Amino acid sequence: MVNGVVTVEESLNIRNAAILMQRRSVSSLIVIHKGELRGIVTEKDLVTRVLSQRANPESTKVSEVMSQPVMVTTPSTPLEDAIRMMLTQCIKKLPVVDEEKLVGMLSLTDVAMTYPAVYTTLRQLQETELCRKEVTPYIS
Repeated sequence: MVNGVVTVEESLNIRNAAILMQRRSVSSLIVIHKGELRGIVTEKDLVTRVLSQRANPESTKVSEVMSQPVMVTTPSTPLEDAIRMMLTQCIKKLPVVDEEKLVGMLSLTDVAMTYPAVYTTLRQLQETELCRKEVTPYIS
C-alpha cells in the first residue's frame, strides 16, 4: 500500500490533472469533493475518455471522465480478498479507506513488487479474457 495518495477536486481540468500526474509520477488521482471520495481518474481514463474522444483537456473537468463509483478496501481486508476484488472488477488501483478516511492506495503493481510469487499468477490472469473488452478500431 502506498501512503500519501494524490487527490484532486472534481472541478480540476484534465490538462492540469495530467500535469499533476506527471509531476508526482503517479498513474491515477483520487477525486474528492468537500473531503468525500467521489471517483478515480487513471491514465486509462485519460486515453479512453479524453484523447480518443478528442475532448478538450482545458475545458473537460475531472468529474466528467473519472471512474465511479470507486471500489475501496480497508486496512483490515485480507490481501487475497483485495486482489480478488481488483481482478474481478478489472481494476488496477484500490483506494484504502479507514473509517471513511483515505489512508492509502493498493495497486496490482505494489502486490507484484512485494510478493514476486504472486506476479506470475497476476500475469496469467491479465493475459486471459477476464478484463479484455472488445475495442472498436479507430477509422479516420
